[in-house]
Amino acid sequence: MDQSIYAWRGADFRNIINFERDFPGASVIRLEQNYRSTQTILSAANAVIAHNVARKGKTLFTAGSEGAPLRLHMYESERDEGEALAQSIGEALRNGIVAADVGVLYRTNAQSRPIEDALRRQRIPYAIYGGMRFYDRHEVKDALAYLRLVVNPRSDMDFLRIVNAPPRGLGKTSIERLTALAIDRACPLLAAARLAGAGDGDLKGRARTSLAGLVALFDELAPTAPSAHPARLLEEVLSRSGYLEALQLQGTEEADQRRDNLQELVAALDEYVALSAAPSLAGFLEEAALASDLDGHSGEREQVSLMTLHSAKGLEFRVVYLPGLEEGLFPHSRSLDERAALEEERRLCYVGLTRAKETLVLSAAR
Repeated sequence: MDQSIYAWRGADFRNIINFERDFPGASVIRLEQNYRSTQTILSAANAVIAHNVARKGKTLFTAGSEGAPLRLHMYESERDEGEALAQSIGEALRNGIVAADVGVLYRTNAQSRPIEDALRRQRIPYAIYGGMRFYDRHEVKDALAYLRLVVNPRSDMDFLRIVNAPPRGLGKTSIERLTALAIDRACPLLAAARLAGAGDGDLKGRARTSLAGLVALFDELAPTAPSAHPARLLEEVLSRSGYLEALQLQGTEEADQRRDNLQELVAALDEYVALSAAPSLAGFLEEAALASDLDGHSGEREQVSLMTLHSAKGLEFRVVYLPGLEEGLFPHSRSLDERAALEEERRLCYVGLTRAKETLVLSAAR
């Protein structure tokens, strides 16, 4: 039950806690011998989970070796952390570790972005296990489409992606009528939306009002885009378009993860501006497009595995990296005020630690 990490799917560890009460006379056999990890790794896992109150007492041990000490590193920023992680993986690969024997486990999907960027820079092939690469995620693609349309108002593909993101009540018929208007007037869809919002064409009611509001957003942002800080521009787009508000109203864990990914995209823009000699919104969009293209054409069979800790259950790697061990991130901020939630975070950490067979590298950013 120390590995019961699916409370959000309805799993209830109390089924194990109460088993002897519910089935009097049942024999309890503790499976404490571990055949995967070194004793050093197991001792760390035992020490973490021992703080949980709601558990059956159990102490893992192995007949194997004591193993190498755990490594803990503190970095100034998540970029520094990602760069150091990629360099460490590169060194391990040069020393004979197979890429498939390396796992990078993190608490939230949004943490993958600086790690992915660093691995690409080091030309280390990687795969996201049980999820998508950062620039392929739905909300990230939506946000980039908004920015591309600010830079290039003639991009019909980007317009079609964001016209109903968030939902604006524009159904298939409305889009068909708008497309017909664009063809009739020989203009891009954004220009056609401007005409429709002003009363031209067959669109009426909510569809016309929604298009007028969307066009007003771009008309106000486009003139400021060349001089605006790209990250602040993205924040304004996400706020004024209603995209963040729509995610907040959903109130689900998935929506929270999408918001985290968007905040990480803002961080990527800030990072780009800080490191680029001549930063521009168009320049960042080119880099993002290149990163997405490279992600989609990895023909490598042997790849480093990146995944959330939830996805890691049942897997094992010779070398495991656990980045982002910062209060508020892991343990997650949503767990800090409730004992049961914090105990769930410890179980998650326990799972992560015991995925490592030989080497375990922990890190955090200030």
